[in-house]
Parts: sequence; C-alpha cells; structure tokens
Amino acid sequence: MITVLNVRKKNELGLRDRLLSVICPYRITEQTKRSDDICVYELTYLQRRGRIRYDKLYDRCRGKSKVILCSRELNLFNTPFKRFNSLSLKRELMKNYLFSVLKKCDIEPYRLHISFYDPNAEYPSFVQELLEYSSCITVVTDMPKFYENEAGRITAENGANIIVSNNISDLYPCDIIISPAVIRKPISAAASTLIFTTAYPTVTVAGNIICRYDITMPEKYRKLRPDSIDDMYFMSALYILCRQTELAKLLPENCGDNSIQYDTDTIVRQIRAKCQIEVV
Repeated sequence: MITVLNVRKKNELGLRDRLLSVICPYRITEQTKRSDDICVYELTYLQRRGRIRYDKLYDRCRGKSKVILCSRELNLFNTPFKRFNSLSLKRELMKNYLFSVLKKCDIEPYRLHISFYDPNAEYPSFVQELLEYSSCITVVTDMPKFYENEAGRITAENGANIIVSNNISDLYPCDIIISPAVIRKPISAAASTLIFTTAYPTVTVAGNIICRYDITMPEKYRKLRPDSIDDMYFMSALYILCRQTELAKLLPENCGDNSIQYDTDTIVRQIRAKCQIEVV
C-alpha cells in the first residue's frame, strides 16, 4: 500500500470564512484507488488555522503504512510519520541508461577509463558489469580492503586493470565518473567530465552532473498517481512498497540534471570525444 499526504493551507478572507476557521480549523478528506494488487490511499489535510493535527491524521492511518509520500517541504519531525525516500529505482534506471549509452559508444574496453565512486562498498556487482565496456576502472571507496580482494579476483579472471583507492582525488583523470550513491564530498574534475549519479550532489562538484533519467510512466500506473506526486517519486514508491519490479527494466529516453536535458546521441558523442574517437 502507498499512503500519500497532502497539506493545503487555505487563507480565510471573508467574515464567514474566518468564523468557519474558528469552528472547524481543519478538514481531512480521504480517497482510495485500487488496481490489481496496488492500493493508493490519499489523505488531504485542509489547514484553515492552527498547527497541523498529525494525531488526527494518525487516527485515519491506523492499519496503514506510516511511511508516506509527501512534499519535501512538509516537516515531519516529532510526528508519527516518515517521508518515503528511496533511490533504488533511480539506481536501476541509471544503470540501464548507462549501459545502453556505452553500448552505443562502441569503444574498445582498453580505451575507456571509468572511475567508480562507492564510499561504502555497496555496489561491487556494478563494477563487474562495467567490465564489458572498460578494462581500466578506478574504484574510490572508504573501504578499500573490501574492493582490493574483489579487484584481485577480477584481474586474475579478466586481465582488467582495477585500481582501488581511498583518496577521492583519484577519481580524476578519467573519461566518465559513476556514483550509484549520492555524492557528499567535493570532486574535482574537468567541467566537461560526465558524472552519472542518482541525485544532485550535496556539495560542490566540478563536472557535468547527470542525475535525472527520464522514463514514461506506464498507463496502468498513471491512473493511480495522485496529482500532487511527480512521476518518478510515485514510481519509486511502486517499485519499493508495491514490488512492481518491472519498472526497473525500463530504459530512460533521455537524461539530465535538475534543469538541463540531454538526448542519448549527445551523451554518446561526448564520451567518444573524451576517448579521442572520431564522432560519426
């Protein structure tokens, strides 16, 4: 089940409205949508005056998930609720898009140098999958011993050159940087360096950030999505909370950051140019 909370503030201007706000300072409405094994429960809190009565919202949610989809601006501190937040689907979409781009680049593995940033050593299987496209990979992690064992095995089995470091400055020089986790430390790279990640970095990062992967929501989910929730946020919840694993197989059409959109051909040309390969 997906639980959605909308909070809307109404400014009471007329005398009648002001009197109503005293008698009835808030109003809660509910709506439930179902399709197959998916249930979306939407609560809308109309705030006329006073604080938000989370205790009343909690009463309405008895027997339902307290992990809710809501606006980032909503402060849930010291409330019974927790805002849903997951990058798992976006991570899969990033991988799908990246592998599709690298395949279109058609670059010999020895010519492509990839830097992979995985501070907590959470995604070693990702490195294994990259070997199809690059035989020169630098892994920067805060847990180098874990990756050193993995790098030794990969080198012995594939002959690839895997360099492991705990120094973030070793991410550059390279042709592209990949970070499945959110980047929380400054990275210095050329302004033209493509950095594929799952969310906009929380710190200053030199490079060309790609953190948005555009997909079209399947129609069967669109009719369930509340108007207040954007497509990617809703699909992320479907993927995690409703186990709609088919979403992880979608191939993004385009990519970008928070403001700029790039088409796939543009990304392919940039990577080939970095590897000093003539762009056809």
